Amino acid sequence: MSQFELLKLCRASLTRYGVMNSCRLLIDDYLFDLKHGTKTAGIYSKGRIEKSNPNLKGTVVQYQGTSSRLFQVAMKDLDSSVFKGDFIDFGCGRGKVLLMALDYPFMKLHGVELSDKLVKEAEKTLENYCAKKKKNPLASICLGDARFFQIPPTASLFFFYNPFTWSIFEHVAENIQESLRRHPRETRLIYINDLHWKELEKKEMQCVSRGSEFRINYSVWKPLVS
Repeated sequence: MSQFELLKLCRASLTRYGVMNSCRLLIDDYLFDLKHGTKTAGIYSKGRIEKSNPNLKGTVVQYQGTSSRLFQVAMKDLDSSVFKGDFIDFGCGRGKVLLMALDYPFMKLHGVELSDKLVKEAEKTLENYCAKKKKNPLASICLGDARFFQIPPTASLFFFYNPFTWSIFEHVAENIQESLRRHPRETRLIYINDLHWKELEKKEMQCVSRGSEFRINYSVWKPLVS
């Protein structure tokens, strides 16, 4: 992480989460990268992401890696059945969530990312991590618009760290529900920093649980179909 990125991250974090939680988040990110020899911390501005596709200007948000503690808290109460299918991280960024998902018995992991630079970083990170940990590289990363990602019929857990605006999220949520109509199965959706949870509630989604860690709200949802 560059000094500029660190300064920007600290300022934004202090404003939103306060001193104590900001310190915990920074330490969590630093220790994760130190432990695994990765470079997943830091932020990636929405301006840099929009350069990958100027048509999406105003629909994306900045990338910031998910805290390992927050990921574990959101995952702990999930029914074991959702670990038997595929895991999809929409807006996978540098691939940190995919690394953490490797510790669960999913069939396959999928990352979806709009920025070609972030995709290259994530692919390199996954390759190095799997080689170092001697793990089976079950993950694949798709470069492209999340609205047009073809959801596998085996997908069972969908992960979002507030990766885009509601207009994009709504489209993806509808794609998930259409996939369930074609291939009925048990699924869950994890939504971190769930700014649009009220809108999601109106989209035939049942909120299973909702909580907070580091003053970051998260919610777990069961997609419904009519």
